[in-house]
Amino acid sequence: MTRSATRLGGVVGPSRIFIAASLVVAVCVSAADANAALHTVGGAGCDFASIQEALDAAAATIADDEIRIARNVEGGYYRDVALVANRSEVVQGSPGALRLVGGFDDCADATPSGRTELVGGTRPDASVLRIAGGNVEIEGLRFSGGGRDVFGAGIKYGGGGRLVLRDVLIDGNEAVQGGGLAVFGHGGRVDVLIEHSEISRNRAEFGGAIVITPVDADVRVETGDDVRIVGNHASKGGGAIALHRGAVLEMGGSGLHVDANTTAGDGGAILGVAPVTMRLGASPRDDAPGTFTRNSARNGGVIALTDGWDGFGISQGRASVSMVSDDPARPLVMAFNQARGRGGAVWVFRPPWGLEIDD
Repeated sequence: MTRSATRLGGVVGPSRIFIAASLVVAVCVSAADANAALHTVGGAGCDFASIQEALDAAAATIADDEIRIARNVEGGYYRDVALVANRSEVVQGSPGALRLVGGFDDCADATPSGRTELVGGTRPDASVLRIAGGNVEIEGLRFSGGGRDVFGAGIKYGGGGRLVLRDVLIDGNEAVQGGGLAVFGHGGRVDVLIEHSEISRNRAEFGGAIVITPVDADVRVETGDDVRIVGNHASKGGGAIALHRGAVLEMGGSGLHVDANTTAGDGGAILGVAPVTMRLGASPRDDAPGTFTRNSARNGGVIALTDGWDGFGISQGRASVSMVSDDPARPLVMAFNQARGRGGAVWVFRPPWGLEIDD
């Protein structure tokens, strides 16, 4: 067994990893404005008793919409949830931006606190929330109990547009790929920003927490401040995150914590099948740009770059990984990770038929 030393250790493979100063600019996208139509969901005094009814009402117009989801329902949470946002069969023209906000005590409450819980469970083939593209912002919600026979049991985003997750908890879901979140680029570029959120205790074959798959369009996933990806598991690869087909992953911001993710395959925290681009670190401020701790895998306790055996993609191009800290006194830290085979922190496998790796 190999273990990674504090800061960085256990690097195995034929490529070079380039560590340099860089700057990642996090762009916060607001999907709603002051003129958005407001819909409330919950118990007495609300516009809708059902979240799906509110989503359908929002999708049927081209205006911007904000849906506020209150907790004044039986048990304080929504059960047997299998929601679809921006459904094509009800959209008239191009849908406007959509903002889903939870944490309200009731529909008269104008100031959210905490989170509203959405729990799946009745349909193994359904995500808690499936988003059919568009510009969507989600805040103050918890997603759990999604179906096992899906891609993205907590949230599945497929289409073109922007997705912002802020103050969101995605936990306790199980899927085929992307236990917590699955992002597919289809029909247009997709940009995802995750900030002030936690993705934990999810399970999948690939990407215990997140899977990133450009189908026919680019996908870029970025973390902002205060993101925790903790305790997820993948049976085949990418304990926390799995990405391929040209996907871009940028993990920066302050308070990034990727801890105790596991896989029986490769990439305890991240599995990348070339072509992929990863940029890890680069906090815009002087505090620590992130920690990757206690992750474990067969090969690559934190990161594995591979040709994609075991059914997750086939290598078709170049891979680029940058591990960055703007301040040497506050480095990006990879510590106490482990691999049963090779690469306590990073493992790169280049088969004879391909996988070209940039510095």
